[in-house]
Amino acid sequence: MEKKTRKMRSKANEILKSIPVALILTDSQLKITGCSREAERLFREGEEELRGRSLPSLIAFDAEATSQQIFVAEGIRKDGQRIILECRCSPLKNGFIFACRDITEEVIRRSESEEYRHFFVRSRDVLFRLGKIEINPAFCSVLGYDLSDLVNATFQRLVHPDDVKKVVEEISKVFRGEPARFEFRMLARDGRTMWFEVVAWPWIENSALVGVEGILRDITDRKEREEELKRRVRRLEVLNRVLRHEFCNYLTTLKNFVEIAREDPKSEYFDRIDNVIAQALELIDEVRSAEEVERSEELKPVNLTEVLLREIENVKEPGVIVTTSVPEDLIVMANEMLHVVFDNILRNAVVHNDKDEKRIWASANRVDGWIEVRIADNGPGIPDEVKEEVFKEGFKGESSGRTGLGLYLVKTLIERYGGSIHVEDNEPEGSVFVLRLREV
Repeated sequence: MEKKTRKMRSKANEILKSIPVALILTDSQLKITGCSREAERLFREGEEELRGRSLPSLIAFDAEATSQQIFVAEGIRKDGQRIILECRCSPLKNGFIFACRDITEEVIRRSESEEYRHFFVRSRDVLFRLGKIEINPAFCSVLGYDLSDLVNATFQRLVHPDDVKKVVEEISKVFRGEPARFEFRMLARDGRTMWFEVVAWPWIENSALVGVEGILRDITDRKEREEELKRRVRRLEVLNRVLRHEFCNYLTTLKNFVEIAREDPKSEYFDRIDNVIAQALELIDEVRSAEEVERSEELKPVNLTEVLLREIENVKEPGVIVTTSVPEDLIVMANEMLHVVFDNILRNAVVHNDKDEKRIWASANRVDGWIEVRIADNGPGIPDEVKEEVFKEGFKGESSGRTGLGLYLVKTLIERYGGSIHVEDNEPEGSVFVLRLREV
């Protein structure tokens, strides 16, 4: 019986070898178990070399392609030459059988001329055609994809979800014969969002519309510069508004106290004048900090432990008790403005606390590649409805008396460092500012 089985297998293998089609047999895990002589010629490797190899190392395709009857993929020959294959996949009892056909020349012949093909392949701009789908190598290099990644991909998978509708509408116009120019976002292989400007026009062959062709140009850097410019303009508008509003208030208050002091020169009026002047000077300091934040660009390793402990020493005064738990030499990506973050949070914990004994707890810990800093106080706390508002431009609490710039600057800096910040309730009273910065 075993002899008969071997004989049948030998006969089946003989038939497989003789079939004038490039056939490859695999098991259920896509390991090659056999092939025809035509497959050996196609890939320029013998069966013994191919047997046991993973099929995706020979034909670059998505494993999901096995659920399709026909798909196009990139083949890789022994000498490294890459060819384009039309593949037909059929399931077997314990694996699959693939029939492959070299269509490289057919794909090349789609171009009208060798000159166009040279331009299409060599161009640094991303060139594309929809109808008979074609993309040039620049598309892969710009977005980080391999040709095999794109063989079965739909454009919806590559376009940012929020821009799919816009792209469909614009391309539909071109299919109606109208050229189009627009901007949209695409998703790179590594997950980045990239901006492109597209110029598209009707693709005409033999006086008939056969599709759409066009050029994609990477404008990500330009869009990022535009967005950063918009952010800076908004921040400057806030600074200008705060300066005008606050100085107007300070000058009006000073004028009133000076007039009262002229008629009744009591010391309390001069104390109030001193207090208004101090607030005006504080505003100038915070605006100066805001200007320095705008100028600070390059990030570098900074010793968070040293900066935090130094700012804690600066807020210590009679009636202020600070408890710390901060390991030595916690290094994060930041810049010389990191002190502004801790200075503002710690001073807020003192200024907004009306207790005779003001308590602050400052701790820092390593958490999954991040440094988490928690600064808690025993003050009145922050209501849930304003926990996010406190970080907005120009926000001032009812009892603040300050400029409303401090926590806005804190959030601006933390986000520039690639970190995050939020507020929690402290138990039994007060608030906790929770900061996360990337550890070096």
